[in-house]
Amino acid sequence: QKPLLFMNSGEEDRFRIARKVEGQIKPLDMKWAIQQIQQNNIKLMIVDPLVSTHPCNENDNGEMEAIADMYRTIAQITGCAVILIHHTKKPQDADSSGHEGNMDTLRGASALSGVARIIATFFGMSAKRAKEYNIPDNMRWKYVGLMMAKANMSAATSDVRWFEKIGQRIGQCNEDMDGEEVGVLRPLSPRRRSRVHKNFRSRGGIEPPSGAHATP
Repeated sequence: QKPLLFMNSGEEDRFRIARKVEGQIKPLDMKWAIQQIQQNNIKLMIVDPLVSTHPCNENDNGEMEAIADMYRTIAQITGCAVILIHHTKKPQDADSSGHEGNMDTLRGASALSGVARIIATFFGMSAKRAKEYNIPDNMRWKYVGLMMAKANMSAATSDVRWFEKIGQRIGQCNEDMDGEEVGVLRPLSPRRRSRVHKNFRSRGGIEPPSGAHATP
């Protein structure tokens, strides 16, 4: 049985989608990636972060479009979905509200937005949102949201999917018989101020949806 997950940390053999040759952007590991995806029947490729896989200037539209085109070529040839994790600009006044569903919050050149079929923004809970959901300001660091910013293949939505940062204990090992704890995100169902549930005092204004559980 083939493994379900293939990982490349980049520590020993760094993946580079392209290189610069006399100022030109040339493919480097693109063919290798295509070969690996086809041989192992991989259906989803996640690149995190994008900036670590190329030598280009993030503010140069021409260079970043060339990089995005290479990842699009991988998807077209293999039929594998490709997710590129890209950093955002620093939020103005340390307020993440401007990141919610805003594809222009991507750092650097706008060419990436043009090539992508789907864009989602991932952000920490703002003070405004915390007030809306009755979350104490000193606890909002625990919550992050995911919101669609672009959806070429489906209807757009303004809904935010909220998650809570929690620790999840995993299996025992020889070094730690009590097990190791890793950070995971638990999906949540926010309740607005007008619908605060009876356990608000002990659980805040957000609770897990029915049947939800954390998985590493």
